[in-house]
Amino acid sequence: MYLHYGNKLASLRGKLLMKQKEVANFLKISIDKYARMERSEKRPADDTLEKLAALYKMTILQIDDYDPSNLITNNIYKKTKQVNQVGSTIASSIDNAIEKVLNEQDLQNGEEVTLAITIKIIKPTG
Repeated sequence: MYLHYGNKLASLRGKLLMKQKEVANFLKISIDKYARMERSEKRPADDTLEKLAALYKMTILQIDDYDPSNLITNNIYKKTKQVNQVGSTIASSIDNAIEKVLNEQDLQNGEEVTLAITIKIIKPTG
């Protein structure tokens, strides 16, 4: 049994004043399958969790109540964290490169400059 899912799904649905049929249609699953989730008889599949997160404007981890013993959710969490870290590093590097070019170039209004960026990815050891 998946007790934490049933109560949480019913509560979230209630906050949006939606019927089970409406949520099931949004998820593109049968009403019976969704009702079983709310009765804590069935765990939502990972793709269903993603759709629920979008519907309720939450993260998967907020709906899933992040449980380290749940390997699938744990892997999603780790991959998302890694992607966010890489994205932040790339964005910061690009910002720094643009600032450096703008500071070193005597550009006139409307003048264009080409900036080539190389991204080097090194797999961590261990």
